[in-house]
Amino acid sequence: MKAGDEEMESKQLHGSRTCPEQERFAIFLQQYDWEEPWRCEQRESGMNNTTRMIDAGDKRYVLRVYDNHNDTAKVQLEHDILMAVSGTYSLKVPVPVVNRNGSTVTVSPEGKLAALYEFIEGERPNPDRASHVAGLGRAVGLLSLAMMEIRTDSRPLYEPYHELADSYSDWTMDVLIHLAESRGLSNDVRSEVEYVSDQVERLKQQLSAIKRLPEHWIHGDVNFSNAVADGEHITGILDFEFVTRDTAVMEAAIPMLDFIGEKNSGDPLNKIKLFADGLGSARKYSESELLSIPDLMKLRMADVWLHFAVRLSNSLDQPAVWMEQTRKAAAVFHWVESHRKQLERLLEQRLR
Repeated sequence: MKAGDEEMESKQLHGSRTCPEQERFAIFLQQYDWEEPWRCEQRESGMNNTTRMIDAGDKRYVLRVYDNHNDTAKVQLEHDILMAVSGTYSLKVPVPVVNRNGSTVTVSPEGKLAALYEFIEGERPNPDRASHVAGLGRAVGLLSLAMMEIRTDSRPLYEPYHELADSYSDWTMDVLIHLAESRGLSNDVRSEVEYVSDQVERLKQQLSAIKRLPEHWIHGDVNFSNAVADGEHITGILDFEFVTRDTAVMEAAIPMLDFIGEKNSGDPLNKIKLFADGLGSARKYSESELLSIPDLMKLRMADVWLHFAVRLSNSLDQPAVWMEQTRKAAAVFHWVESHRKQLERLLEQRLR
C-alpha cells in the first residue's frame, strides 16, 4: 500500500479496490457525502470519457470522468439541459448528483472534470430487435418535443452541424488528400478520400438551405449505445455531453445514419422504416425538413470524418482509424445517393 492510501480509504470513503487506478477516482468521489461505503466497478467507456459504476449501499451511481476537455461550462450546460428536459420528457435521463460544494461538476486538483449521476436501470438496446428500433425512433420524437420546449439563457458551446464549412474551413480537398498521402495510406483509400472530399464540397452547397430550417436544442448524439432498454421498451436516453442548438430534424437524422453499413443488421431501409414508424408516432415534420434528412445524414458523417482527420493530423490516432472512417463515409455517401428517392418516399409516408 502506497503512502496516503490508508487516508484515501478512510472511514469517510470506505473505498474498495475493485477499480484499477483507485486513487484517480477517489479524488472525485471524496468530494461527495456518502451515507454508505462506496464500491467502484470498471465498466465500458467511450472515446470521450471514462465511466465507472459506483455502488453505495442499495444505491447505484455512474461516475463519468471527462477525458476530451476541461471546460466546466460544457459540463454545466449539459446538466442545465438535463434538468430542463427532465420535467417534460416521459423517458428517463441522467440525474446529476450535487457534491459537497453545491455543484454537479466535480474538479480534481489537476483540473480534471467529473460528474456523478444516478444510475438508470436497464440494458443496451439491440439494433436487431424490431421493438427497440421503433422504440428508439419514438424516444427521439418525444425527446425532440421536450427539447423544443426548453427556455434557457444558456448558450450553446458546440457549433451546429450546418456550420461545417466554417468549423473546418482549413480542411480543403487538397489538404485532406495530402494527409492521406503523408500517412502512407493505400491508393484505394486515397481514391476514397478524394471521393468523400468531393462529396463534402458538394454538401457545403446545401448548407444555406439547411440553416433556414427550424432549430431548437438537440441531444446531438442519440444512438443505441446512448439509450436504455427494459424488455421490449426504450426507457431512457443517456450522454447529453454534446447538446447544442441545431437543426431540429438533425436529431432524427443522426440515428438513421447508424443503420447504414452495420454488420449483420439487415437492410438499412427496413431499419429506417421501423425507426420512422416509431418516430412518426411521436411527432411529424414539414416537407422541407423531411427532404433535408438525406443531406443531414451525410452532414453528420462528414463532420465525424473531418473530426477524425483532425485527430490524425494531431497524431492522436493511428492512420487505420481514419482509414476506417474514410471507408465508412464513402459507403454512407454512396448508399444515401443511391437510395435517396426511396428514403424520401418512406419518410414522407411516415413523418408527414
